[in-house]
Amino acid sequence: MAADGSAHLPKAPSTRELALDCAFLGALVVVSLALYVGGLGFYSDDWSFLGYLTMSEGQSVAGLYRTMIEFPHKGGRPLQALSEALLFKAFGQLPLGYHLANSVVLLIGVLAFYLTMREAGLHGLPSLAAASLLAVLPNFSTTRFWMAASQANTTMALVFLCLYADLRAVRARPEAFWAWKSAAVLLLAAAALGYESFIPLLLMGPLLVWWRVGATASLHREGRRRLLRAMLPMAANLAVVVGAAAYKLSTYDRLRLEPARSFYEHAYLTGWLAEGAIRIHFIDWGIRLPSVVGRILSDRRSPEVALVAGIVGVAVFVYLTAVAGRRRPALPDAPHFALMTVAGIGLFTLGYAAFLGNYQLTFTPTGIGNRTAAAGTVGVTIVWAGLAGLAASTLRRPWARSATYGLAISALCASGLLATNTLASYWVAAGSRAREVLARIERQLPGGPPWKTLLLDGVCPYEGPAIVFESSWDLQGALLIRYRDYALNADVVSPRLEVREDGIHTSIYKFRKRYPYDGLFVYDYSRGLLQSLPDAASARRYFGGRTAHRRGPECPHGEPGHGARVF
Repeated sequence: MAADGSAHLPKAPSTRELALDCAFLGALVVVSLALYVGGLGFYSDDWSFLGYLTMSEGQSVAGLYRTMIEFPHKGGRPLQALSEALLFKAFGQLPLGYHLANSVVLLIGVLAFYLTMREAGLHGLPSLAAASLLAVLPNFSTTRFWMAASQANTTMALVFLCLYADLRAVRARPEAFWAWKSAAVLLLAAAALGYESFIPLLLMGPLLVWWRVGATASLHREGRRRLLRAMLPMAANLAVVVGAAAYKLSTYDRLRLEPARSFYEHAYLTGWLAEGAIRIHFIDWGIRLPSVVGRILSDRRSPEVALVAGIVGVAVFVYLTAVAGRRRPALPDAPHFALMTVAGIGLFTLGYAAFLGNYQLTFTPTGIGNRTAAAGTVGVTIVWAGLAGLAASTLRRPWARSATYGLAISALCASGLLATNTLASYWVAAGSRAREVLARIERQLPGGPPWKTLLLDGVCPYEGPAIVFESSWDLQGALLIRYRDYALNADVVSPRLEVREDGIHTSIYKFRKRYPYDGLFVYDYSRGLLQSLPDAASARRYFGGRTAHRRGPECPHGEPGHGARVF
């Protein structure tokens, strides 16, 4: 069907060329995570998911899926519910399996991103540069470390596999066209039921197909007919995206719009959204990146990480310049890079379009809130690759242009890998501390808990941006795995804790909890003591006032969603 005019399409890159580039990108992803993936653990929401999955009445995949889809705030995310059910069935409570699976999905996403750009007709070298940056930049690093956020990587992989299948159908033979198109629609449906910030990127499918066919089809009647035949099936894409968006708006409470706000409030919040997104990606992880690298090298000396980052920088430079040397043209002209930069800005904008009218996101360069930056980062990589090309195109000699381009991309890759691995060290430390806390509680109370509610004191909630225990859902979920009793409550002592006559009150994000004194105990981890708090008077004696955490260790200041700020 779409092959009528396939002879008019530009020659596709050779299989050998694509295989070499994909092998290079695969090695880059593997090296970027090799130093830390084995030390990662579970964090925050992970514990809650694991607790409920452990207690699920049905331990089949279907039973585990039902447990997760009924979990609070997960009704609109069937993809996440299914992936967590499958991972729990495969790996149980062993974190390494989860993180290796997430790493494979990240790799697939990077490769699919590269193949999509090549299939769309972009020049090979800037496509390779953008994909290399996506493999290592820290802009959405939380999705590498936190299983609850790994759905962003899964959705990203599905989005680019879908776009690739749609583009591949353009030059497919008639008998293969509908196979590619059917695969694209199925992948699109799965992606649309995943992480919400990627849904607007799915709208790129019809645009890319129009660009790919329209740019190569002549204006005579046969060319217009071929364009029409390629575009008509794209109506299925739009129908799936609209249907998925409607489903999510009706089932996922965090996506509901806020129509009660005035026009001026929406205008102000849209400006806030734009300012926050630009600040995180182009200032915190852009202009300030050299100072971040300097601080890492001076304050958190890790010879291993510095060595790997240096090797990666050299490898990226060598490979990119080698690619430029054997492919013609080595680099496209300045207008190509200008168009690429504009396209990157458009993708960056689409990456945050899901939050317009909702604004349910946290801007942070390092904390768990930076999972919302995943879709926007796709555009950022294209912007950097385009700007580097514009700078290189000002030079006159071809070898100087290629070397300058390779140097700019390799410096960004080395810096990104250094920052990502440094952030990973905090998550490894937080996971280790959480396991130590749980092991000590279990050792001291092997026969079962005497409490109805346990408050954990004397443990810093954060290791940098990573969470040890900060809330009721993480500690309670972890203890549910060990004691298998839904009636047990647990929470952590924090400056937000209040002692009142009717019980202990805690709050985090928009959630508030009250724990009556009946069966209330506090566990002082630093001293290894379990103490009953039967009334308000005993609680005040323990805490020494209305707010808590005065007896605990000196902890760096941290905030929910951000953790303790670093860099």
